[in-house]
Amino acid sequence: LVFVAILCGTVYGAIAYLRNSLAIPASVVEHSRMRPSMRRSKILSVGGKGRIFVVLLIAAVLFWVGGAIQAPMAFFIVRAPMQSHTVARAALLLVNFATHTLVSPVALIGLSLVYFDQRVRLEGLDLLMMLGGDVATAGAALSTSVRGDGPDAIS
Repeated sequence: LVFVAILCGTVYGAIAYLRNSLAIPASVVEHSRMRPSMRRSKILSVGGKGRIFVVLLIAAVLFWVGGAIQAPMAFFIVRAPMQSHTVARAALLLVNFATHTLVSPVALIGLSLVYFDQRVRLEGLDLLMMLGGDVATAGAALSTSVRGDGPDAIS
């Protein structure tokens, strides 16, 4: 029973993470606060969860490559725990720093590309940009009116 609960929780957590992963680009581009950007992410991630998963999978693989580089040094430290290993520990910290410094922007750039792709697919962002005006407000108003809960919604 505990295994089933853990499995169901993991599946729900992964789906919720994919749904909310576009919140950072939505918050930055649309100048919104946390809760509205999370709602916006849920709207924009419809039909794009596969692409979001692939971006996050690529980032995870890059993090694993960094971990594979660290593994021999960590094995060296574990084999002789009574010695200091100052150089090996410093090398582990440097590799970890380099991995996070290089991979985290790759993941955020990929999520930003998915965000703009979803806005083009769902809202016609490219058409809104050609028309001019405030793109973020127009896109948010368009998605609100499409959902039917905006100010001009039919009661």
